[in-house]
Amino acid sequence: MSATYLESLFSLRGRVALVSGASRGIGMAIARGLEKAGASVVGIGSSAAPAEAPTGNLSYERCDVVDNAGFRSLCEMLHRKHDGLHIYFHAAAISLTDGASTDADDNFDRTIDTNLKAAYHCCRTVSAYMERSGGGSIINVTSIGAVQGFPGNPGYVASKGGLRLLTKALALDLADKIRRLLADPDARRAMGQRGREKVLESFGIERVTDQIEAVYRGVLESPKPVT
Repeated sequence: MSATYLESLFSLRGRVALVSGASRGIGMAIARGLEKAGASVVGIGSSAAPAEAPTGNLSYERCDVVDNAGFRSLCEMLHRKHDGLHIYFHAAAISLTDGASTDADDNFDRTIDTNLKAAYHCCRTVSAYMERSGGGSIINVTSIGAVQGFPGNPGYVASKGGLRLLTKALALDLADKIRRLLADPDARRAMGQRGREKVLESFGIERVTDQIEAVYRGVLESPKPVT
């Protein structure tokens, strides 16, 4: 199966996408993958500028997801500029490990505010604009920490577990117009090296980054919600 075939099968041309946490890491990779698939993409983050300069139909705006009013204003601007908003990837997150020099309660509160409360408000906000655009897809990036606890970072585990079930709940509330999905980038670790190689072979793709992009495209065009 060629990359050209995948690109035509999961083309996002004419779609407008918003990706949070896009200044670096997973969020940036998602934003670039969506742009490569044909979407007009706006990446946002709390950093003044992304780690790598955006190219093509990918742009970057500074916006902290915990700023509800600022996020709402950005969505309004995006919808007005592009006459639509069809895809939202919530990849914004923080991870604050407890230690002797940190305040555990403050770490927990900040993590929940960023990873869970902000996700809820962002999803509610973008869903309204997607309904005005005729529907859309919202994908929340979780973690293996959503289903498996680990020590030293209870806020992160609680926030990702909460995000997982929040996504399921909102999938029911918004089922008529909005497709809501979970994306767990850490799940690939559980596959093992041979499992990852089999996935790559099945797609006929050599580079891991291409495989990730192809999977996300497939998720976006899934015929029914994953709940």
